[in-house]
Amino acid sequence: GEDGRLVLWASEASASGTLGLLAHNSTVARLDLACNKLLTQGAVALAELLVGGGAMALVDLDVRGNAIEGAAAAALAEAAVGRAGLRTMCGMPVQSIRDNEIVELDLYGQAPIGVVGAHVVAALLWRSTSLTGLDLGGHELTHGGKDSSGLRAILEALTAPAGTGNCTLRRLSLTDKELPLEEISGDGVSEVRLASAELADEDGVALACALRFSSSVTALDLTDNKLGLLGTLALARVLTPPAGGTSTELWNQSLRSLHLGGNRVGAHPALSGILMRKAHTSSALSCGPVHSGS
Repeated sequence: GEDGRLVLWASEASASGTLGLLAHNSTVARLDLACNKLLTQGAVALAELLVGGGAMALVDLDVRGNAIEGAAAAALAEAAVGRAGLRTMCGMPVQSIRDNEIVELDLYGQAPIGVVGAHVVAALLWRSTSLTGLDLGGHELTHGGKDSSGLRAILEALTAPAGTGNCTLRRLSLTDKELPLEEISGDGVSEVRLASAELADEDGVALACALRFSSSVTALDLTDNKLGLLGTLALARVLTPPAGGTSTELWNQSLRSLHLGGNRVGAHPALSGILMRKAHTSSALSCGPVHSGS
């Protein structure tokens, strides 16, 4: 098009050849690959194009609506975020976030960014020192629960050893749930009761993100929700003091009462043990039942 926009329909089988044509292209500024059938092979080919300096004029790339998952999604996200000159990826202003020009970003209601988008968010969190609020409500980050690698990558960026991960993000919305994130991170509440609120792992990560900054929350009731491995792991990490550079320096020291009964953590006894050990050894934390048997 006249604006340098190229819309491609590519299958997994044709991706390498199609994208190869762009290796020496200097006119395509916007590449729309949304809602295709790209999988691992297509993602790898696109990542190689970005890393290799192909499509030199590219400023906008969209791969939403493809079933790219796992390591391929992570590689593509890292290539996009690290690509000099790329302004937007999957509708997100990656250059502005990377350059610390954005403090609050609201993407609620936009086309779902998917697993690749979740990995893009994680890659940006490693780099950003200005972003304090991010709303991704309404987005599908796990491909219908099939791949939580992007969500885990976000958690890793938030709970990395001090000085390496993100230390600024206070409010992270990952679902449509109305959670008191600002009140928690801003020390505006002492008791948070969210029993039977249909909370999922995404909500656990969001709560953990806010709890990193809280010095006022003393009681947290999350009984009878749908928290699983990642949601509970997120909470465990921000409630665990730094030791040997294995946890975040931003950790919660105020919480005294935590109830997790009736969640989906019964299949993860080691993870439950982290919380139970803390109940007996740290900060006088009292844990309610952790196992659900479901």
